[in-house]
Amino acid sequence: MNHFLSTKKLKQISRGQLIGKYKITVLSYLIAYMFSYLILYFATSDANTTTLETLLNYAINFIVTLIGGIFTFGQCHLYLRISREDEYSINDLWYGFKNFPDKAIGIQFVFSITELLCSIPLNVTYSLFATTKNVSYAIPLAVCLILYAVITIMVNLIFFQAFYLLNDHPDWKVSDLLKESSRLMKGHKFRLFYTHLSFCGVMLLGIISLGFGLFWVVCYNQMVSANFYENLNGNLKTEPTSINVTI
Repeated sequence: MNHFLSTKKLKQISRGQLIGKYKITVLSYLIAYMFSYLILYFATSDANTTTLETLLNYAINFIVTLIGGIFTFGQCHLYLRISREDEYSINDLWYGFKNFPDKAIGIQFVFSITELLCSIPLNVTYSLFATTKNVSYAIPLAVCLILYAVITIMVNLIFFQAFYLLNDHPDWKVSDLLKESSRLMKGHKFRLFYTHLSFCGVMLLGIISLGFGLFWVVCYNQMVSANFYENLNGNLKTEPTSINVTI
């Protein structure tokens, strides 16, 4: 029977695994950021746009998030290699572009379409509230915001393991990866939610440090996430040995 480690233990193991590895993990995050958020920033229009430009912004945003799924797959691959004490390098970030990018996009599509569909009523309600200043829209706006948060969080928790599963089962269909993620997360959704929530304190410290500390927090969180997956499958090594790294 698998022994599921506490959040405290997972974080302890992850901190040990990341010692001496922040150069590559932080660099991988920065590269992924530049190729997604910065492209999105320069490709979209300003806030005061026509309806056509707004729709174009939505389309660009959606496409960029899909490409971001390939980077997410690459980062999952990188952190799994660190967790498994395999050789790793910055080239692991590009793993998804060379291996099954269509499946990575397919997985990301589920997250992106969920967020897009849930954001439509929220944005419409907010637009009505902002333009009319009518307080009667406050309650519908609050309801839409709560539904948006609940649905997107639940979808992310249920299918959170899909990218890691793609790394281990590249021959599986996207639907099979999603089903297996759902199966793995039965009884563990709140545990994963609590694990992510436990980073709020260090996230705040990262913000206070003018954002520089956020690089450490992001890498820390991703390492814990990879170890969470490994622990679910009973493969997590709790005693580190030696890890080879190539630049």
